[in-house]
Amino acid sequence: MRAVALALAVLVADVAAAEPNVVVSPAPEDVAVTLYRYDLALVRETRSVELPEGLAVVELRGVSDSILPGSATVEGLDGLIERNFDYAVLSGESLVRTSLRQQVSVRRTQPGSGKTTLEPATLIAGEHGVLVDFGEGRIEALDCSGLAEALVFDRVPATLRAEPTLSVRVRSESAGRRTLELLYLASGLSWSADYNLRLSPDGHSFDLEGWLTLSNRSGTTFANAETAVLAGELNRGYELPWRLSLRAAESHCWPFGDLWSSKRSELEREIESELKRSEELMLNIEEITVTARKREPSVYAELEALLDYHLYRVPWRTSVAARQSKQIRFIDRRGVRVEPLYLLDFGSEVVEEALEPVDAMAALRFVNRGQDGLGLPLPEGKISVTQQTDREYLLIGQDAIRNIPVNLPVELSIAYAIGVSDRINVRDLSKRTLLFSLFRGRALSVTQATIEHEIVNSKDAPVVVEVRQSLYEVEISRASRPWRRERDAAIWRLEIPARSSVRLEYRARVREDWEDWES
Repeated sequence: MRAVALALAVLVADVAAAEPNVVVSPAPEDVAVTLYRYDLALVRETRSVELPEGLAVVELRGVSDSILPGSATVEGLDGLIERNFDYAVLSGESLVRTSLRQQVSVRRTQPGSGKTTLEPATLIAGEHGVLVDFGEGRIEALDCSGLAEALVFDRVPATLRAEPTLSVRVRSESAGRRTLELLYLASGLSWSADYNLRLSPDGHSFDLEGWLTLSNRSGTTFANAETAVLAGELNRGYELPWRLSLRAAESHCWPFGDLWSSKRSELEREIESELKRSEELMLNIEEITVTARKREPSVYAELEALLDYHLYRVPWRTSVAARQSKQIRFIDRRGVRVEPLYLLDFGSEVVEEALEPVDAMAALRFVNRGQDGLGLPLPEGKISVTQQTDREYLLIGQDAIRNIPVNLPVELSIAYAIGVSDRINVRDLSKRTLLFSLFRGRALSVTQATIEHEIVNSKDAPVVVEVRQSLYEVEISRASRPWRRERDAAIWRLEIPARSSVRLEYRARVREDWEDWES
């Protein structure tokens, strides 16, 4: 009997030893976030835990709900065995999904009397519309009776957690306090550059303010975080990132569930939010500038060079709140020199008949260099151009730019001109098709024509107009005015006096080589 008792005691001890201690880290003590463009962020968290000797499970709660689990690394733990990401987070969708075929209650409120009734039912569907079974063949779709309705649950399933959790299993040789550094990638966060360009009344200089717009569409707030954004083209390969969906459960009325949803889709909400944010930015940009200057004596993100990128670091801690956008100013330059001009851009196809007058495009051209008042890297983003009148600043155009290094030219298209147009005529048009080989099926099509431009300036001031003709498969000859070649285009720069016109004529020859020509 003593041997049996001893064996049972050893067995109980082994079972107890097999159950690891659970150590909970409820939240990070410190956090840093680096935002990339196109829905990606790098999160670094610092945490402290009291680790027991032997086997333990460390639960790191409060990580981002859009964490990419495969990217997570934990430093500061010895004897790491495995890690798990528990993404069964408590939400309307997960609560409905895990309660299928379970008993729930349906609460309904009469709109007139305010009387509330509670009726038991079985939840039988929820993914494409909530259906409940009241028994005796009575099945109803929620939100279809015209009354205020809600599902009532008497318990939360044990498999659901209140917040996203990353857990790691470790076997430590000694007990003690450990400082951990958790590093992971998360989706749902991004940034963009937004510029406000104020053009002077004479159009020959401007003031430029640049704002880093930080966007957090995830459900996690990064409070009091060290924050930075990385400008540059990040190669992410072709794999789509894993992302946890935290959509609210949607209910639909049978049989129109696919067409008439009681709630708008997540995509519609995101699009509407982005449009609203852009509108608010344009309407309140002056107010944003003033309040930012009052709030901090130095409100600029600091630029650092990093390999093939530019890192903009926010010099103070800030909170990147869930489902929020915020702006940090990073550029403020005054009196930058600029040239206003008008553009007429033509492709490689030869016009075959006279056209109605073509309006020129009003543009601004400047060089991103210090001697002209700028000389800073310009991350990819949108530029809003305003100009001062006698009473106010008015929006006159918007354009997007790619990443612009220092000392490179920048050209912004503003609007189609009123009063600068081009009348185009075609003479001596001819077409030929030459067969190189009937066996290989190759043919060469040659089109020639004389193009006449009459560029009219109806304004009360002289203007500069550039005519651009693509040289892709195009040869230019017998031009009436000198031209230069720039980036595979022939460019004529024309200065046109007020209320006057200028004529331009050239011979264009277009060659098209058809590899798979068929008769």
